[in-house]
Amino acid sequence: MQAALKSKPSAAHILATTGMVLHRLRRLSDALAIYDRALTIAPGAPDALNNRGVVLKDLGRYEEAPAWYDKALAVDPNSSQALNNRGVVLRHLRRLDEALAGYDRLLRLNPNDADALNNRGRPTTMYRSRSGWRATLRGASRSSRRWRQAGRGFIATRRRFVR
Repeated sequence: MQAALKSKPSAAHILATTGMVLHRLRRLSDALAIYDRALTIAPGAPDALNNRGVVLKDLGRYEEAPAWYDKALAVDPNSSQALNNRGVVLRHLRRLDEALAGYDRLLRLNPNDADALNNRGRPTTMYRSRSGWRATLRGASRSSRRWRQAGRGFIATRRRFVR
């Protein structure tokens, strides 16, 4: 990758891939700098915008991350990654209504998105309620039977800790 960057240092997709590698290596500050460089070249790259938000989340800079997911969604309104990641950060910030609305939007686009189904139930557990999980389970299609069974197991496990 370094050779590709030396031969064509302005290729945004090469920079974005380098950012993903650095992120996986947990070199978060370096990944953030690379994503910034990629976004100066291609400001509308939805993957780079989304991944920059993920790095900010992993750095603990939760307040900054939703803006980057929103920028990614402005470019690609149907980005399941950006919608899902935005919901995770909003849940962490205790902005639960916004998180649930984002998951619902994603589930309207793709009713069988396992990450969205899983994360859709999580905000309600913060209120010590299982009704959100049950509603999500009822909304899961028949083709995701295994997920629904896993969700029921989660509810049963949570009962011991929630009461």
